[in-house]
Amino acid sequence: MQVGWVLAEVLLCSTVTPPNFDYKFTGRMLGGTYTYSFDDMVVVVSLVKCLVLLRLYLHFGKWKSKYVEELCSKNNIDSTALLAFKCELK
Repeated sequence: MQVGWVLAEVLLCSTVTPPNFDYKFTGRMLGGTYTYSFDDMVVVVSLVKCLVLLRLYLHFGKWKSKYVEELCSKNNIDSTALLAFKCELK
């Protein structure tokens, strides 16, 4: 199961748009037409790459130490990426 997630992240991070590749998808929906560019779809996938960076921050950041884990368990708080993000904002 873990190997599948690693493989998915590697494929996600290796997604790029080839130069001079201008393919567009068009169609009709709800009485109008839509157009999607392959470049736009790759940009959306590239934004998902940010989630990989957040996962790395959670595993290797200073908010994942034993001291923070003990404080969280003492106060019944989950030590998640959201906690680390809130701490950095404060």
